[in-house]
Amino acid sequence: MSRSLMSGADTYPPADRIRRARPAGFGARMTGRLAGAATGCAALALLGLLPGLASQAAAAAVTGVTASSGGTVTINGPAVPLRATKKGQTAKVTFKGKFGQSVSVILANLTTSDNGCVTLAVIEPGGAALDSSRQCGNGITIGLGPDSLPVSGTYTVELTPDTGATAGGTLWVSAPVTIGTIKVNGSVEPMKVTRFGQGVARTFSGKAGQSISEFLKEVDTSDAGCVNLFLIEPGGATLDSARECGNGITIGVGPDTLPVSGTYTILLTVDTTAKGGGVLSISAPVTIGTIKVNGPSEPMTVTRRGQGVRRTFPGKAGQSISVVLSQLDTSDNGCADLFLIEPGGATLDSGRACGNGAILGVGPIALPVSGTYTVLMTVDNTAKGGGTLWVSAPVTVGTVKVNGPIEPLKVTRFGQGVARTFTGKAGQKVSEVLSQLDTSDNGCADLFLIEPGGATLDSGRACGNGATVTVGPDTLPAKGTYTVELIIDTTATGGGRLKVS
Repeated sequence: MSRSLMSGADTYPPADRIRRARPAGFGARMTGRLAGAATGCAALALLGLLPGLASQAAAAAVTGVTASSGGTVTINGPAVPLRATKKGQTAKVTFKGKFGQSVSVILANLTTSDNGCVTLAVIEPGGAALDSSRQCGNGITIGLGPDSLPVSGTYTVELTPDTGATAGGTLWVSAPVTIGTIKVNGSVEPMKVTRFGQGVARTFSGKAGQSISEFLKEVDTSDAGCVNLFLIEPGGATLDSARECGNGITIGVGPDTLPVSGTYTILLTVDTTAKGGGVLSISAPVTIGTIKVNGPSEPMTVTRRGQGVRRTFPGKAGQSISVVLSQLDTSDNGCADLFLIEPGGATLDSGRACGNGAILGVGPIALPVSGTYTVLMTVDNTAKGGGTLWVSAPVTVGTVKVNGPIEPLKVTRFGQGVARTFTGKAGQKVSEVLSQLDTSDNGCADLFLIEPGGATLDSGRACGNGATVTVGPDTLPAKGTYTVELIIDTTATGGGRLKVS
């Protein structure tokens, strides 16, 4: 749903309304009132038989449907008293509203002569009930909305106490306001509701394709209740939202990819009958450096909530690449996501892991084109932290002879396949065996026999420490240099003893 905060045409998404004890059956109560009025007319007809009483009863019936006030209130203007000072009275005030405007109506400090119940209602210009709530007890606050006004015109707020009671309170009519701007990756800004029922907003400039996260920390409201945070597009549609409850929490929205360039809005609402807020921050990923394939590992740490971090590396078409984040450590012992992004911006592969101490691996995957690739890491929107990044490609660690001695074949770097080569003859029948498998995760190993031209001739797989992986026997199709490659779980190290026979 759209919100044009500055134009006065304000709307909230209906599913995000905050309502305080709104009873069902408002229409039924209105029908009951009409039935009561009909009964009252019959009573007047009977009283007409008694001299002197008919005029008194008629006057009482008129008083029951006439406002005790008849004043006005301004949206976002000063609060006004709303009091039914005579028993059976309905107190009324009016306000001017615009089509699409998002309005909340709050009656604070309710007092009734019988410590009983009252009904607060908003009536449309045409007479239909837009919203209502029935509450009981002195000292409470009644909240209606936020409601999107269906037409422009004069709206009426009605307060109806129990028939035999008087009642009143302080009335506020509010709509969202923009309190300033905020910069992406800039300083934090306060975001607080200081008036009952009034959402507050800040705007920022965003670019199409930009990945944006927003979070509100140090939440503190007068009722220790709930807050809603909305990310609104330049055209008014809600791009994303979140809801959290309780003081001291942090609420996060995103990351979201902005669909267009323009001015975006962050809107905060709290419970209609409360005030409060927190501190707002808006973040987008930043590039913190480069990393080399098979080079040193590099730190990959988020130091600002909601801000993903990136490192880049040059890759070649056809190159087999694995990306690993080890030693995960976040402020909430939560989750991290790792993305491998192509030079054109598409996500080639991704992975997710949760819990401090976890290892997160992506790949191995063959790069589709040559160019600069990006590794992006994000952690939970409301957290900081990260780990150690490795970008690896297979390496040849030596040779092995057919019917020669056993050679070690072990992965010593996360995500890095290892290989040994041997010279083979056309028609030769060859088998490869990796014995005494031992990996850091007691996981699985894959063994490949690769032809001189690069095609995979055969492969085998085994899992569990102490296992043996066997490939072949295979008849070699041509004379040349063959490769035996070992790949284990991306997030593990280890290997075994290789024999080619």
